[in-house]
Amino acid sequence: MTASTRPVRCTVTGIVVGQALVDSYDLHRKSKSGRHYRVPLYRMRLAGHDDSGTIQYYDFSVIRFGVGHSGNGPDFIAGKSRPGVHTLTWGGKYMGGKGCWKLSGYRQVLIHDGADRPLRRAYGAVGCIEVTGVQGWERFNERVEELSGSSDLKEIGRQGRFKCGLLQASPPPLRRA
Repeated sequence: MTASTRPVRCTVTGIVVGQALVDSYDLHRKSKSGRHYRVPLYRMRLAGHDDSGTIQYYDFSVIRFGVGHSGNGPDFIAGKSRPGVHTLTWGGKYMGGKGCWKLSGYRQVLIHDGADRPLRRAYGAVGCIEVTGVQGWERFNERVEELSGSSDLKEIGRQGRFKCGLLQASPPPLRRA
């Protein structure tokens, strides 16, 4: 029998902490367009208790809104602006094995690796939550393991004790870089 993990919560806020470059992403062709846009970086806070029972908080910078388009259609802001709480499950085969967290209630909204230097290189962001910064994704998952008391990300997700709260955030304007 697998031991129960401790509850962990991440909260994607509407607090802007910086800027990022994104590339408009074609939803049908699954490719970047080469048209760069500037979008806000938002604070995501990870919270839970460590092995000693002390509450810990860790902050990360994330891309919450990206830019998409369909075929020859116009570019548009994509992302989730409405508040809600979602259970996270692990998807280990995403991005060449780096994995992702899937938000319940959405078909394809994920938390996954983002740009190491989000103002230097435009990623094809189209509305997922992308953890930015050098080793940001790796640090995020290490902290999830620390707070949950388990080193098995799939098991953490299977137990349903990892939640993500999305706080209200207005979609940003479409701004070419």
